[in-house]
Amino acid sequence: MEAKTTLLNLPPEITSIILRDATLADLVNLTQTCYQFYHKGKTSREFWTQATDIDSMALPTGHTIKTIQVDRLSSLAARFVSVSLALNVDGAKTKSALHYAHGVGVTNVENVDVHTLPGDSWYIERGMDRASIKRARPGWTHVSCDLGQGTISSKIDTAVLGGGYVMLHMASKDHQNLSNWIFRALTVAFPDEREQPAAPVIKHEQRVVLSHPIHQATFRNPFLLICAVRSFANREESLRLLNVKTKCGVLLRIPGLNFPAPLPTLTEASLSKDGRKVVVVTRDVDQETQNMIQIVNVADLPFNLSDLDVAESQDFDIKPSDVEWTEGELKITHSYIIPQWSQDNIPKLPSSLSKGALHLYSFRFPQRFSRHPVHFGSVYLCDDNLLTFVTHEALRETHILDATDSQLSRCMPIRWRKPGDLLAISVLDTRTKKLADYRLEVPDAIFDIDEYEVFGLDPSRGRLWMRLK
Repeated sequence: MEAKTTLLNLPPEITSIILRDATLADLVNLTQTCYQFYHKGKTSREFWTQATDIDSMALPTGHTIKTIQVDRLSSLAARFVSVSLALNVDGAKTKSALHYAHGVGVTNVENVDVHTLPGDSWYIERGMDRASIKRARPGWTHVSCDLGQGTISSKIDTAVLGGGYVMLHMASKDHQNLSNWIFRALTVAFPDEREQPAAPVIKHEQRVVLSHPIHQATFRNPFLLICAVRSFANREESLRLLNVKTKCGVLLRIPGLNFPAPLPTLTEASLSKDGRKVVVVTRDVDQETQNMIQIVNVADLPFNLSDLDVAESQDFDIKPSDVEWTEGELKITHSYIIPQWSQDNIPKLPSSLSKGALHLYSFRFPQRFSRHPVHFGSVYLCDDNLLTFVTHEALRETHILDATDSQLSRCMPIRWRKPGDLLAISVLDTRTKKLADYRLEVPDAIFDIDEYEVFGLDPSRGRLWMRLK
């Protein structure tokens, strides 16, 4: 320890600990330990970049380990460790609760989704026709950031940019011109969570306006995959890939799939994390049994990629007339018929998968002694093997609570529960491919809880999102 070091050189959060009842030996040991710890964090990021759980550490909204303030590293690390220990207790109980109202009337409340964001209690509230960012913290519930009208996607992708910024990817109908559709990439600046309450601000908006329907969209800069599926309101079915930097688009053809015909038909499509693979799910009728079958295809892009092709675009504003469209056929590398599995024959998701594992599909099968097919499974492609696992009990399309690159966690309602019930939740980190199981309990002491259902879990901060009945 340097000779000039005093207790005044230590971070402010350490001072409160030192001021408590402590012996002289305790103070000496604490001073030496804290100074070395603080000095290492202040002079380099080596200590933090080598941490095994760095991907899961709870950081303020928009920050990465490279941009977080040094004086907050020690307190954030301590918080992360304490939350990890608390969640690993079987039947861990929540310590406190904050109530907030959302939606107007029973109908609207039922149609509101909640997406948790990386920061401390920030979340996206998505209704039928618009979305907004809010914060469930005392003194902050009155601030919000309106993200605009017409949000149609049930999944809102996020990317942490660092420095207090988060990018949101959203798709919607163009209300200025109802024949057009819009994909938006919003750069949102979040306020300092230690200062006075303030709403996030949309600092920059990049957009793609197309005359083609956007029912599903995946953005892996610079590639935007747009999927239009057939429905009663839409007879057009297409799969398009657009490079937002070069403004070159490709209408993708899927071998064996004739879009104008009633069947087979396109169900869903997405880009892999690296933007090099396309996962396409189609529906067809088995010629022998006449049963409906689903086919999952993994394909390469129909062209060779140069360095210019994969360069990210930092600013784009694309109109329908700006895009030059060509046609190309996907190069399918893997194709599987998704079987009608029995729940008894499918193992649970293991504690970890290979980092190269690609999630292909989520499915559900009948729950024994129940009319409702509420139990889900997942299909992964791992080292050219098709792996199938039981994952999470849920309703509708979401198969598991995903802790993604942006630390976003989301879950559709599971079922109504009573305070005191043990809640078993599995969280799969889509970056590390590791699975964590938690068993939580909501105590009776929290005010005004009769029955509840779960929206999501943020394991890095120890927060459970519920809707009360």
